[in-house]
Amino acid sequence: PTASTASRSAAYAAAPSWRIQYNLGQTLYQLQDYAGALAAFERYQLEGGDKLEPARKAEVDGELTKLRQRVASITVLVPALASGASAELVVDDESKGTFTSKTNVVVSAGRHTFTVSAPGHQSSTRVLDVAGGTGDLSLAFARKVGKSGQVWLTDINNAMLTHGRDRLCD
Repeated sequence: PTASTASRSAAYAAAPSWRIQYNLGQTLYQLQDYAGALAAFERYQLEGGDKLEPARKAEVDGELTKLRQRVASITVLVPALASGASAELVVDDESKGTFTSKTNVVVSAGRHTFTVSAPGHQSSTRVLDVAGGTGDLSLAFARKVGKSGQVWLTDINNAMLTHGRDRLCD
């Protein structure tokens, strides 16, 4: 995913056109990269503005509504940084840039590895399982991140979370 994201970014930088964002959104949607599709469709609407045909705008509005139900917005906080210092956020081996104390990132359902690093601080890794059900893979990820990391599991279905918690605690 990182190489393809870098390739898309480079191609867009070489020949920027808001029209490309529609095709990119459709492609990413089919690849089940819902967060990427959401960003592409939002950029399409933002940059296309009043140049969008009403029928196409309505179509994209519908896609955006569906996509927003398939992603999560994650807030990453790093309160211990010195004034003016910054940290780098890497999600699934892709840099999301630097921030000073708080940043938001949108992710699709699935497991994601978040690593925050800052000069003079130990890197911190968390695995977040969005729509993780009963957490079948959470234990394996807990072993992967070790004692200094954490695994968090979320799901809209409370019964599945309860079943997974009870099974893992036994």
